[in-house]
Amino acid sequence: MAIFSRRVLQRMLDATEHLLTPAQRDRRLRLLNAANDESLDTEWEVVLVYGLSQLGSLHHEREMPGSARPDLLFEREGFEFVVDIAAVNDRAYEEANPLDRFQKEFWRRLRKAGLPTGAFSYHVEADRSGIKTRLLLPRNNQWGELFDENFKNLLQWAKLEPTKPIGLRRKTADMDVTFRYTPGQQYGGGGHSPFRTSSSATQNPIFNALKRKKEQLKDSQYEGLLGIVICDAGCEQLRNVDRILKRFFRDTTSIAFVIVCTIDGDRFGGGPIRLKARCHLNPKRTNEAWCSEVARLFEVDLPAVLPKADDDVTNAINYLRWKRQHAGLGHHGGFAFWGDRYMRISSRALHELLAGTVSCEEFMRKHRFVEEDGRPDINPFAGFLNEGRMISAIHVDASDEEDDDWLVFEFGERDAAISKFRSVKSPE
Repeated sequence: MAIFSRRVLQRMLDATEHLLTPAQRDRRLRLLNAANDESLDTEWEVVLVYGLSQLGSLHHEREMPGSARPDLLFEREGFEFVVDIAAVNDRAYEEANPLDRFQKEFWRRLRKAGLPTGAFSYHVEADRSGIKTRLLLPRNNQWGELFDENFKNLLQWAKLEPTKPIGLRRKTADMDVTFRYTPGQQYGGGGHSPFRTSSSATQNPIFNALKRKKEQLKDSQYEGLLGIVICDAGCEQLRNVDRILKRFFRDTTSIAFVIVCTIDGDRFGGGPIRLKARCHLNPKRTNEAWCSEVARLFEVDLPAVLPKADDDVTNAINYLRWKRQHAGLGHHGGFAFWGDRYMRISSRALHELLAGTVSCEEFMRKHRFVEEDGRPDINPFAGFLNEGRMISAIHVDASDEEDDDWLVFEFGERDAAISKFRSVKSPE
């Protein structure tokens, strides 16, 4: 579903249920089951509650002298602090820059024209004159100005002269987009100037979250150690947060530390994907005794007690927006066979086929079991069947960490039930 597999998240929910009131449990389940961008915020809270509860005594939204109830009160061997959690994202930047809507409209028009989308690409320039970068796309989704007669002529050229490249730049005071048609190009795509950043240290989603959490912690009137945990829910500026934190600490002594939690690694990198936490201490308080304890707790102890993640933040967000609401990542399309006896395939993929939620044609195509685009099929089931060998055993290779299992098929010797009779001395 998101960063951690659903099976892992369920175990975290079960392990921390006793820390929440019935109303709090219902709320976090409702937010997680919504399976939208906001669900990622709740997932971070679940992960931190679980991880810290393994390392000490944890209280969730405990009543304080003031009007606010901070997210977590942590205690361990006389060491105590309160933190509020904030997940930060770039949704405000994305709403101000309609890149997704532009892309959908661009590819829709190519498909409608019957043209190969792989041969087309685009590039969007940006206006960096203000505090926030703005992509030079038509405002208010007024696509007619961009996809005008000039654009239609580009498409017509690609139809009439399919072997000749051509480009088109549409530039006005508010718009600057270049389209290119490249014959023979296999994959389409596009580029754009970076826009999920701000030149201001105070006008960005990270500083806004820090300021908001600082006020909430102040309202709790807790007199001990105060900190803020910032979690990556799709925020590009978390890659270089030092300038923002320096500015934030300049005006406060009450917030002793800020923890920045990100995900290290990605699904396609080959290595483990794990939580990474960096402890940033308030420069005015770095000589206090608690500093090394907090840094070790978050940077070393917390990642060590958490299981590996299932996905990086960017792909987790894309998966949530894909609307596979209550299903995690599966092994769909994956299979392997070895020796002359065994093969494996996704349990969920086969189950969905038998349940009728995917067609046989889709299943066969996704697993490359049929010839397509000149590529020969590699259907091991057909191979074993043609050899007259039937399934002799099926084993479930179950996983506690992933949201799919492997079905391992074992095939027996040649069986007269589905093959020619043969002599014992001449089995062939």
